[in-house]
Amino acid sequence: MEIAYRDILLRDRREQDIADWIRWNTVQTQWTQWDAPWEAEESDAARDPAAYRTEQLARLSNPAPEPRVTMELETGGVHIGWVSSYWMDRDCNWIARDALCPGQEAFLVLGLDICESRFWSRGLGKRALTAWILYFLQNGARDLYLQTWSGHLAMIRVAERLGFREFRRKTAQRLVREERYDGLTFRLELASFGRYLLEENLRDLRLSAGTERNVGEAYDKRPGFYAAWAETAYEGEAPDLPICRQSPMERLVFWCLHMTRARLQYQAKGVPDSVVTDTFSDIRLRADLYEAKHGKPGLSRADVVWFRHLHHGCIFQLGSLQFQLFQMIYLDEEGCGEAYMTFSPEQKKRLPPGAPVINVHVPKGADLSPDRVDEALHQAVDFFSTVFPEHQARAFLCYSWLLYPGLRELLPEGSRIAHFAARFQIIGQRQDASEAIRRIYGRRWPKKGEYPQNTRLQRAALGRFRCLGEACGILEIREQR
Repeated sequence: MEIAYRDILLRDRREQDIADWIRWNTVQTQWTQWDAPWEAEESDAARDPAAYRTEQLARLSNPAPEPRVTMELETGGVHIGWVSSYWMDRDCNWIARDALCPGQEAFLVLGLDICESRFWSRGLGKRALTAWILYFLQNGARDLYLQTWSGHLAMIRVAERLGFREFRRKTAQRLVREERYDGLTFRLELASFGRYLLEENLRDLRLSAGTERNVGEAYDKRPGFYAAWAETAYEGEAPDLPICRQSPMERLVFWCLHMTRARLQYQAKGVPDSVVTDTFSDIRLRADLYEAKHGKPGLSRADVVWFRHLHHGCIFQLGSLQFQLFQMIYLDEEGCGEAYMTFSPEQKKRLPPGAPVINVHVPKGADLSPDRVDEALHQAVDFFSTVFPEHQARAFLCYSWLLYPGLRELLPEGSRIAHFAARFQIIGQRQDASEAIRRIYGRRWPKKGEYPQNTRLQRAALGRFRCLGEACGILEIREQR
């Protein structure tokens, strides 16, 4: 099992890890000055490395428990430590797992060790514990603890940042290097942990300072509401989704928090952290557009319906374009129940309904310069062949007003839109100006004189709506290899 979160990976132990454990207990032992340094007893790995290796090989032959008790910690392909868990009693004393009786009252404690000192002070421990906490929360845990000692200031700072609060202090319990320190037990406050996740996500989104403040204040008023809502927000079918029934501000707060769960889903599929962060920039784009239009923070119903693709982890920002795992669909009587467009039988034979394709979306303000589009398409080919090799997409698919042939009459020589559209073979079209008018002008206006005239396209299209429509285009994948 693997859990990827940002730049760290939690995974099951492998045979090659045994050598690291022996090294960490015999040569590279600086970490032991901080992990229970009052325990002077020599470890099994240090006492008899050969016997330790034999014992660990035997353990690897057994199936790992569910849920996991411990997992190894990696970053950038380097094995640097592990996360762990154990049980304690009401008096915060450790309980051996084999001594735990059915029905016995016990409390789950989480632990962390980064043994490679060159990776200290990089925030990796905080992110590893975040992933470990999320794992147990997803497995039903709601009461989590962490134990350390008063001399381990780095661990105390990490615990408090994540939302752990001091639960029990045993004065002068630990003797470390001839000095007495307090034994500390922390308990996780779920609302504070959620606040930490929210702040991390807001840092990625880079919303305006005012919007960040409003989001934080809204969360603090009802933290439990947003956490519980994550389970049901996208139940059912679009557009009748529970999230649509919430206020615009509640939708925005939800997504600023829900990014964490969506990130885990993306990274579980092998999507690189950088691609996930770029993909979530669509939340900022739509939040900015909503605020510009309405004068206050929020997300529209259409925004959160669109974000179902983020929720399911099936759309990806690569360069200037968005790409979606997709199966070929023809928007005609046979494909969607109405004759929205007409497609030839020959076309359907060449690319049958259901054939694997990559759906192309153009975000508002996307850079459609030829070089940037080339870069995005090549990125997409490499990305899907690496992360989703089973998909075997045959073509890029694009349903868009940008591809409608009549639009070219309105575009100047050398237009980026025209160059983008020319890449695709148009296989269907419809003279319906509704979507194009919405994209160009924001909405339909009652009178011709009320339409904005700020861009060249706005001026060219006014009075010539017959040139607007929608089209379906395909671009065979082999042309991009």
